Amino acid sequence: MIQLLAVLLLFGLDQASKRWATAALAGGSRDLGLLSLTLVQNRGAAFGLGQNYSGLIAVMAGVFLLLGFLVLFLKPPKTAFGRWGLILLLAGAGGNLADRIRLGAVVDFIDFRFWPVFNLADTWITCGTILLALAFWKLETQEGK
Repeated sequence: MIQLLAVLLLFGLDQASKRWATAALAGGSRDLGLLSLTLVQNRGAAFGLGQNYSGLIAVMAGVFLLLGFLVLFLKPPKTAFGRWGLILLLAGAGGNLADRIRLGAVVDFIDFRFWPVFNLADTWITCGTILLALAFWKLETQEGK
């Protein structure tokens, strides 16, 4: 139950930040020094790749979410890295999928100017992937493989 609450909390933070960005940045970007806030509608996948495959990306994300929730509740990862990695991945994928369903595109707004514009869900996905990789690495080293 705590895992579901964590997914929902992170999902909610992502959605709230995107709603704020959509309202606050409609008139243009805001320069905050190293960081700029720039509203972008991304119809593709990571880094704007696959712009013509938004429907396929949405279906793949939906399948991933279903499988991820099944794993989280039927056979949860044994390590904290694994659990939190999966929680972050589910929250991020859910946040971006909700945008695709609601808007037809993902709302991005965090802009460091040297990296493609992204959002909190992208951050959750990246951190979750790193944590899952660490969990698998730890499992492999413990099993002596």
